[in-house]
Amino acid sequence: MTIFEKHARKIFSVYLFSLPILLLPSGAFGEWETGAKIGFDSNIDRAIDNEKSDTYLSAYLSFSRNPSGESRIDWTLAATLEGSLFARLTDLSYGSLTLSPGITLIPHRLLTINVSPFVQAKGV
Repeated sequence: MTIFEKHARKIFSVYLFSLPILLLPSGAFGEWETGAKIGFDSNIDRAIDNEKSDTYLSAYLSFSRNPSGESRIDWTLAATLEGSLFARLTDLSYGSLTLSPGITLIPHRLLTINVSPFVQAKGV
């Protein structure tokens, strides 16, 4: 059993807890993006001899709130939840949550300053 499988319930509950925060009403416009892909890799372990092949499913959900531009100081937020599941090589499966809040300063119409640290949690 992988670490991700052991802690999948915790990771999912953290996601469910933080999702309402992203859905709070706000006067600014936020953008949502989602995507998924199914793939096949004929040499998943990049071995020279006895390579292994595997199929995988990858998905992500992303939210982005950009500054409105109506004030000189505004806040931004980027949040992404992503993960991949491999059929046979489950050690490569992972889940990831990245949060990046920020502050945008617009001192002049030709100058924008954006300060945005990020936090990433990853379960493998």
